[in-house]
Amino acid sequence: MFYNYLAYDVLENPIDKEQTFYHGIKKLKASHYLLIEGNTISIKPYWKLKIKQHSITIDKASETLFSLLETSIKRRLRSDVNIGTSFSGGLDSSIIVELISRFLPTEKQNVFSARFKNYLYDETKYQEILLNGKNFKSYVVYPTVNDFIKNLFILFDIQEEPFGSGSVFSQWSVMKTAKENNVKVMLDGQGADEVFGGYVKYANTYLIELLRKMSVDFFTQKKKICENELSNNKALIKNVKDAFIRKNLSFLRPLYYNFRNKSKDLGINTQFAGQFYKKTPPFKIFVDLNKQLYYDTTTYGLEKLLRIADRNSMYHGVEVRLPYLYHELVEFVFSLPSTFKIHNGYSKYILRNMANDLLPYEIVWRKQKIGYNTPIENWIKNNEFVEMFHDAENRLIKNGIIVSNHTINPMKIVETDYFMR
Repeated sequence: MFYNYLAYDVLENPIDKEQTFYHGIKKLKASHYLLIEGNTISIKPYWKLKIKQHSITIDKASETLFSLLETSIKRRLRSDVNIGTSFSGGLDSSIIVELISRFLPTEKQNVFSARFKNYLYDETKYQEILLNGKNFKSYVVYPTVNDFIKNLFILFDIQEEPFGSGSVFSQWSVMKTAKENNVKVMLDGQGADEVFGGYVKYANTYLIELLRKMSVDFFTQKKKICENELSNNKALIKNVKDAFIRKNLSFLRPLYYNFRNKSKDLGINTQFAGQFYKKTPPFKIFVDLNKQLYYDTTTYGLEKLLRIADRNSMYHGVEVRLPYLYHELVEFVFSLPSTFKIHNGYSKYILRNMANDLLPYEIVWRKQKIGYNTPIENWIKNNEFVEMFHDAENRLIKNGIIVSNHTINPMKIVETDYFMR
């Protein structure tokens, strides 16, 4: 686990879902239950994502999706305690906030947001578009680098396993603000990116899928995707290589990695790395968008985000509820073709189409994806943070994990922000 974390920025082992960073401690796999009867322990699945292909128009699918999302949100509003919404300003949380305001027109909705002053990727503008003139009780938190450093070891304690983003602290701060304002339940938009295809990487997979199918739509969709900056020619060429060479010659991958020790490039101690580097990376290569979404939703990707959110919220005694992970909604979306998820240069196309008459144009058809992004590139320049970073680096050197003549670049934290991938 530690080697994969250093070499590949992997926080879970998708090959062995029970493995953790601790000896003698295992995880219960998603959608499984553990039963103890006397001296016997059995682990069994209680749910599996079932996919049935639908032949349906985009408009009819949008109507069905709207109905399922209505049901999901209404059920998650059942509570004897105060309810709030985690609101970033993006499409997913905006839909939830808007629908709740329609379900509860006479009540003030508690809306919690994180903002960053003088930061390029601050989402205040989009938050205000939806909040202005509405019956909301808005709570805003402004996380700073000093707050981050002050609470960093609390985050380490409650997460128990590594996390790769300052966005974790933004989420923690929002949950803290909810607790301070006596809100015990928070609705959150997590899961929508994995189910609907919201990350940039999915655009390349979609284009590769069209290319493999020799679809006449390939060049049109490629042009629009590049125009909307979901991808570029360089990224596409790299992914095409993966699709046509590595996918079709997958039996050669172990041989390739036997001759290529990536650990040296990263400064990982060769004695430590020697136990692991001959193994192929724990990644899969996808040439089908729906299969990649299925993998990210059920096997690797979503799980770590849910783990982080659950620990961040429960530390403050807050329960997070996730409307986009209503199982009937997920099953329906996975029954739809790839063209309903990436289309005309837009990710999450069916969700946007559904929200077209629900939200302002600037939110629905916004191209830039930010999420709970933080100004981590500025924060890590703080002297106290740099001192902690080098202390950690020295510990790794002392324990024979990395070599002393190689300095790890802390900017890797910025480059591998998994909330943005």
